[in-house]
Amino acid sequence: MPFRMDGKGEKCNRWLNVFFVLLSLLLSGCGSVTLFNNLEECEVNEMIAILKQYGISSAKIIGKESCALSLSVGNFSTAIDLLGAHGYPLPKYQTLGDVFKKTGLVSSPLEERIRFMNALGEGVALTLSKIPGVLKARVHVVLPDNDPYAEKTVPSSASVFIAYRQDSTVEDSVREIKYLVSNSVEGLEFDKVSVSLFPVTLPPLPKALGKSDTIYSIAGIDMMEASKMQFFILLGVLIAIIVILLIAMIWIVISANRKKKEKEVQVENLAEATDMGNAPPATGAEKKEESFD
Repeated sequence: MPFRMDGKGEKCNRWLNVFFVLLSLLLSGCGSVTLFNNLEECEVNEMIAILKQYGISSAKIIGKESCALSLSVGNFSTAIDLLGAHGYPLPKYQTLGDVFKKTGLVSSPLEERIRFMNALGEGVALTLSKIPGVLKARVHVVLPDNDPYAEKTVPSSASVFIAYRQDSTVEDSVREIKYLVSNSVEGLEFDKVSVSLFPVTLPPLPKALGKSDTIYSIAGIDMMEASKMQFFILLGVLIAIIVILLIAMIWIVISANRKKKEKEVQVENLAEATDMGNAPPATGAEKKEESFD
């Protein structure tokens, strides 16, 4: 039932608006955002494990065909930098089946040769990415279109790009990498394979023995020691706001019921006075109705 507010009610209403604004601001800082999607479940698990090493809590969202990674808004930029340094999300390599799909269109010999070279490079790069310590790998294969009747032919070649963890032993495996690439492409000689290595320095992990770097788990939320106090302060503020809102709502309901009862009492008193012939003087509207009679 609608009711009119007096000065105190309007003041309380203003305070409620202020509390709602503060609550929305606090909750907006605690919201979550999807960091990456369309990922394999094993890849998401690896990313969650890496972020947990740095004290960042994240969650896995399982969809029908793929998974997604979500975390709090405050850790968005930090998580992007950390996962990018570790080579995540993993590059999507095309296989021979992906490249040579049946489209129903006729391709020229040049297009078929370029697609074949791209498929070879993608397949070899996928194999190289499985080497421990390799973060990203790319392979560019060149298969010249030689005339079979020509006296001189241009040999095939390949160039390999590898970004690897600086603390790994990838540098000691250059010879094995060249053998792997040359044996994966028909007619490719060992000396025609060039390997370029680029070391990547990963961000340091938190100190294992430092009290300030200890990871705590509260209600399923992982946090560092330095963030634990902020969490409890935020939780206390939210609880205080909720309690104040409940008290204000109860006060408004009680005030409305009291005014309703007072109005009912006034109506009853007026009815009793009318029955006893002690009705108050008629108003202007009532006099006007009597004159028409």
